[in-house]
Amino acid sequence: MDGLPIERRDFANKPSRNLVERFGTIVFEDLSVQNMIKNHCLAKSIADASWGTPVQFTQNKR
Repeated sequence: MDGLPIERRDFANKPSRNLVERFGTIVFEDLSVQNMIKNHCLAKSIADASWGTPVQFTQNKR
């Protein structure tokens, strides 16, 4: 996570904190991001969005 800019980390951290405080159970869909990145039309957008970061932050707050 050291490579993430502060703004991106903060953007993922605030909503994950909000989710943990508001709900007892949080469920994330298990997407096959590795397979989705193989689609060259979507690869850059998926990688730029850091889809796994909010999930990691939320799991760490439990």
